[in-house]
Amino acid sequence: LQFYMGVVTAIIMAVLRGLDWNNRHNDEHGKHHGEHHEDYNAAVIINIGIDVVVRILVCYILAHLSWFAVVRKNGCFCCIIACCECPPVLLLWGVLSIVWGIIGMLDSVQDLHDCIICIIGTIVQAFYCIILLYMGLCCLKLWIQHGSEIIPPVIQGKGPDGEVVGAAVIL
Repeated sequence: LQFYMGVVTAIIMAVLRGLDWNNRHNDEHGKHHGEHHEDYNAAVIINIGIDVVVRILVCYILAHLSWFAVVRKNGCFCCIIACCECPPVLLLWGVLSIVWGIIGMLDSVQDLHDCIICIIGTIVQAFYCIILLYMGLCCLKLWIQHGSEIIPPVIQGKGPDGEVVGAAVIL
């Protein structure tokens, strides 16, 4: 649900920003066509496209990696070559989700004064942000249930019994 709502939100926000830009640009410059106008149009389309791609990538990361990290591993942070498993990672995922939800809401409220139709984007973004905030709060609740420990009091490491790893170095 979170991923699909994020994708729908990204697309709706892009369409609304495109419509808003088109309306403002036509009001300011009329129907003037020229080389500079086409370059500016291309730049705006590229910026809107980059915004959609970033939003969808973050949706994917927050939806799938968070699900794997929280539900399947009880606190896991996956990197390219390693996966760090510990309860404080639940805190990390929770804070990340909450922060992204707040940033998204601030972004949509910022666009509210631009146009009347932008209220649709703010409402859609608000639903998505509520999902993110709820997901973040659930991660924080799970972290608290795990003892809300950031650094364990004792860290133990066990290696194979009687096995020497590498040669002894005398300095």
